Amino acid sequence: MQTPLADVNRNHQATLQHQERFTDDPLRLSHGDLLPSFSVSSLVLLVPTTLMGGTLPVLSKALVRSRPSAGADVGVLYTVNTAGAVAGAVAAGFFLIPWLGVREATYFAATWNLAVGVVAILVSRRVPATAAHVEKLSPVAVPFEKLLLLGALAWGFAAFCYEVFWTRVLLFIFSSSTYAFSIMLITFLLGLALGAGVGSLLASRVRRPLLSLAWVEIAVGVVALGSLWALGHIGDMYAWTLRHIRLVTWWHWNLMRFLEAVAVMLPATLLMGMTFPLAIRVLSPERERVGSKVGLFYGYNTVGAVLGSLAASFVILPLVGTRTGLLLASFLNLAVGVAFLVALSQSRWRTVGLGLVGAGGVLMVSLVVFPGDYLATAFNFNQKGSKLVYVDEGVNGTVTVHQYPDNRVVCVNNVLVAGTAFDLRTTQKLQGHIPMLLHPHPRKVMQVGFGTGETSRVVGLYGVARLDAVELVPEIVKASRFFVDINGRVFEKAFFNPIFADGKNYASLTREKYDVIMNDSVHPAEVANASLYTLEYFKACRERLAEDGLMSSWLPLFGLAPEDLKSILKTFQAVFPHASLWIANNCRNRHALLIGWKEDRPLRIDFDQIRRKMQDPAVKEDLAGIHMQSPYDVIDCLVLDEDGIRKFTAGAPLNTDDHPFLDFHTPRVYGPDELIWARNLEQVLRYRCLPWKLVQVSGPDSAEVLSRIRRTAMASSFVWQGIIRELRGDVAAARLSYSQAAQLNPDDPDPTYLLAASRARVESLRKLVEADPRDFETRLRLGVLYLGLGKIAEAEKQLQEALRLDPGSAEAHANLATVLLAKGQGEKALAELGKARKLDPKLSLVYYNLGFALVQVRKDYQAAVQAWERAVQLDPTYEPAHYNLGLALLSLGRREEAARALERALDLQPTDLEARRVLAYVYTSLGDTTRARELGRFLKPLGSKE
Repeated sequence: MQTPLADVNRNHQATLQHQERFTDDPLRLSHGDLLPSFSVSSLVLLVPTTLMGGTLPVLSKALVRSRPSAGADVGVLYTVNTAGAVAGAVAAGFFLIPWLGVREATYFAATWNLAVGVVAILVSRRVPATAAHVEKLSPVAVPFEKLLLLGALAWGFAAFCYEVFWTRVLLFIFSSSTYAFSIMLITFLLGLALGAGVGSLLASRVRRPLLSLAWVEIAVGVVALGSLWALGHIGDMYAWTLRHIRLVTWWHWNLMRFLEAVAVMLPATLLMGMTFPLAIRVLSPERERVGSKVGLFYGYNTVGAVLGSLAASFVILPLVGTRTGLLLASFLNLAVGVAFLVALSQSRWRTVGLGLVGAGGVLMVSLVVFPGDYLATAFNFNQKGSKLVYVDEGVNGTVTVHQYPDNRVVCVNNVLVAGTAFDLRTTQKLQGHIPMLLHPHPRKVMQVGFGTGETSRVVGLYGVARLDAVELVPEIVKASRFFVDINGRVFEKAFFNPIFADGKNYASLTREKYDVIMNDSVHPAEVANASLYTLEYFKACRERLAEDGLMSSWLPLFGLAPEDLKSILKTFQAVFPHASLWIANNCRNRHALLIGWKEDRPLRIDFDQIRRKMQDPAVKEDLAGIHMQSPYDVIDCLVLDEDGIRKFTAGAPLNTDDHPFLDFHTPRVYGPDELIWARNLEQVLRYRCLPWKLVQVSGPDSAEVLSRIRRTAMASSFVWQGIIRELRGDVAAARLSYSQAAQLNPDDPDPTYLLAASRARVESLRKLVEADPRDFETRLRLGVLYLGLGKIAEAEKQLQEALRLDPGSAEAHANLATVLLAKGQGEKALAELGKARKLDPKLSLVYYNLGFALVQVRKDYQAAVQAWERAVQLDPTYEPAHYNLGLALLSLGRREEAARALERALDLQPTDLEARRVLAYVYTSLGDTTRARELGRFLKPLGSKE
């Protein structure tokens, strides 16, 4: 459902008035396009699922002892069966597929079924068979049987509507990882199992089971309305669980997600589970017919469930949205309950009247309690400090647009896709510019993922004949009207050809050939997106390339463990051997770009070609907007060549369809986002290539060109050092690095921008805190930034408030200790660090700060050495910890060990001038004057192994 929310700014309103060509019709995904996929899936699954469905009626007939116990016995059987489904969901979602792979996990499940079948055959030989020639039984009329079966159809329909609606909203809180879907499925099945157990106890005790069933159905409808209330208050639930669960490991995080799912889903699903045994009690007047009655009821209920899932996904969500859909489903349960009461009533018209009055009352209250924008809080959950200006709930995802004070972003299912912030625009532009600059004559381009449309606009600057933009969620193209200031209304251009399909399927099935393929996906931690980083997908894209074609792939540096990053690069290089990795350092850039050529030739960068293309006024102006003012700035984005990627990814696993490493490993990444980001940069930059050795240039200025490329790379070494230091919270050291970079390359605006950005970030974070005072993460980041800028009082205020919101944050305690040290309160600082160590004994920051406290407060260098050794053990890429460990060892007279620690620090950060100076002194004191003189020479470029 498309919902433009109030107060969209005037520019947006003007934009909406100029969308004559931008109608819904060309952008609407036809459900008929999904028919082939649906048909193939049905053919594959229909036979095994039909056999699965037949087991419950057969077992019911075999196990039911007598007619009065029919409901209870079948309920117990259903409980056990559903509990097995819970166990299976846990096993498959958390263990079997990650351990065995898809194929072996499927074989395991099939073998388990075969084993159960063999056991059943063996057991059946010991059980007397019932006569196959039993005299035909006379039909026994079951009161209200047709009504009950229609009710089963209806509440099965409603149940799976709920599942679709709950899942769609909970994704905004959970993130759409594989584990999130497993948790939601487990919670849904757990509720059914528990409910069936309770219903089994009631079924053999109640005298009027249909009456009990009526009230249970009414309760389902009422409690489902409660689930809508819970979804609207999910932020409060998140805050509550955050205060009561110490998020130390990924398992703690899953527990938190599970509790939130329980709060939303469990009450209603428990009541749903109670309906099954009660209904069987009504339907089974005699033991001999229990199997057929169970099968009949189960069939109606399952058909309703199938229809409900289809209707919710393809009709209700796009037409009326989640909020109205939940209301409709709850009213359906209420209607079924009232219908049962009417059927049982002696005074039906009176019951009908009371039912209508009750339903009308519930409707009026619901419309007041749950207004049209009721779920806006949930839809805006992870974009705190922004105003939600647009929501469009489609078949494949919910698209939202969020307005911040100084930028706006577009998201799909709460996953940030693109936006107008400087770092996002850097990514969006370079995703188009770098492939277009590297390819000699691109004419036909395929882009997977549309975003804001800025990348598509950039591609158009190079005069391409056609751009096939493959997008799974058509609603995101509709939302591009909020970004016409950066996309130039590309959707109206003649070269732009939108194709609404899954990118992986399209690459596998199309017969088109392209000069450039751009994989502009979203984060691989989100479910289904990791499939756009598999070996099979990259192979399919390679097949779609022209002989001189190239492929680019967006790659995040955040939210990925180094092992995940290595897996992606290794998988890409397995298909494109001469791959390269590009990262802009014009800002705190969280994104990278992989480039691979179909041709089997080493990477050579044609400087003259890039210079010629950048002379185009439109291209030049567009790149200047992100500080890319010359070919030197573009070439400086090259970080890893094929040898660097090969060394960096040694030993990493491939990500394949059968062994989807990213699907199950990436969501396990847990820890401060900026720390994870810093670690990835540190590990990648250790293998940074020498770009001037990969450049081809002709003409009389070739020597000067190569020399300038080298000088630019040397200066950007300090920029990278500053970015990493800033990400690790050491803002003062970062600003020193930026200043050094500016001295080496005065023409580069990036260091000046980064220096200003660190201060501007204070104001941005302060506004976010004002907009949402309960936002723990933003308060923590603001406190750390104040601390780095030396604003101790402000830092203490924010960190204390952060700890009030989350007393279990080890990171907040560790940073507060630094504040207390700065105030001269050493013992209090040590106490805070003691709390932090108990809360998270594996957080390297705790031991890093502890080392300083031990030196400053107690002059205990030996204990400080132990603390810093623990810090580098937990985080081997923590360069400042290696450096301070070296200083402490030097103070203790352990010069050889100090040299090794300082060497490791310089290996991680070759541009650390102070570490270089101290190490030269240590070498001199050890009599190694040769190595000391080498350190005194002009700095080598970052990553140089020569």
